[in-house]
Amino acid sequence: MKKTILLVGIILIALGVSGGIAYLFIFNNDDEQNMATDFSESEIPDSLADSISFDIISSDTVIVMDETAVDDTIDLQAVVDSLYNQMLLLQIKLDEYKYGNSRLKKELEISKQQVASIKGLSKTYESMKPKEMKPILSNLDDGTIIAIYNNMSNRNKKMVFQALTPKRAAEITEKLAGLKESE
Repeated sequence: MKKTILLVGIILIALGVSGGIAYLFIFNNDDEQNMATDFSESEIPDSLADSISFDIISSDTVIVMDETAVDDTIDLQAVVDSLYNQMLLLQIKLDEYKYGNSRLKKELEISKQQVASIKGLSKTYESMKPKEMKPILSNLDDGTIIAIYNNMSNRNKKMVFQALTPKRAAEITEKLAGLKESE
């Protein structure tokens, strides 16, 4: 049983490394004594490809397995099926991560564009007088005013408050201080 598992493991490794086909039991059908053989660990070749001679493979070549080997093959198939299903689930998860990553990249690009736009607007508002800002700021939401305020130079920030009504300036001040949640 251990020898069979060891040989199956060697085959799986050989298949994984070479990507080709490996034969575990290849026997010529010309004589009954050659139909079964036991490998000791010292007789297992370093490379299965080194041990296979293609001139011994013929139309009467058979693969011989006893009942335990068949049971092991069935168990091995269940393991292979399970690993395949796990691989499919991981592929689905990978695809979901790729989609999420591309969506986040798009959102990041949009955010970068918004930041650049707000910085440009802030520069425009810095060049204006409070009287010029007042009619515009009275029609903007608090979040936009705060974004513009945060991107202005410190010496020009006071002009935003000068352009607002005292009540609105107080509300925005509370939001800037974190005392009031944004709506």
